[in-house]
Amino acid sequence: MTLSVVDINALLPRIHTTPDLLSRSSGRVSAHFDTPMAAVNALLQMLQPLPTPLLQHWLREAGGHIIINSRQHVYTDGSLPWHGQSLQQVAQINLAFSISDPVHYLTPIGHLICEHLAWNRAQSCLKAPDTFARTVRRCFDAGYGLRPAARQDATAYLATGIAAYLVDRRQFNIHDPALEKLLHATVFSRRGYRTAPRNT
Repeated sequence: MTLSVVDINALLPRIHTTPDLLSRSSGRVSAHFDTPMAAVNALLQMLQPLPTPLLQHWLREAGGHIIINSRQHVYTDGSLPWHGQSLQQVAQINLAFSISDPVHYLTPIGHLICEHLAWNRAQSCLKAPDTFARTVRRCFDAGYGLRPAARQDATAYLATGIAAYLVDRRQFNIHDPALEKLLHATVFSRRGYRTAPRNT
């Protein structure tokens, strides 16, 4: 897929909702979102800071789906059955967390983004993957992880950091300034990728 500019709405075909999304959600959640599409639009707004090169890479890959639901909250790297098809690399996000804990809500998507970045592998789409990986590990070793899981595993640390950046970059900078600065210059920058589309 070759696009000079990728609007966040291009992710719409990758975002799914379960049929019982609102009927199985709490009254607080269903009062906040009157339709499943309202939940999708709210998520797209949260993902707005993702830069064109990352979106472009995401859309070129077969995998990379998001399922908004009322029960599961996990990232699955392999395949997941979905209405007669098999989805690859799926972030299942529980809509209730969008209200109670937005960082936790976006963390499975952070894991999905980590997979697309291939952040600790030679085939990473980032421009300077070795430097990026070393810096992430140095930040991780300093113990700044926002959640217990993020203090146990470097990928979980990065995924949570990406989620926190999306939710409130300034607040994240207060907690973990080194990782915030790194993400701003790489993952969330058009200049942070090996090949940047024209006119971006």
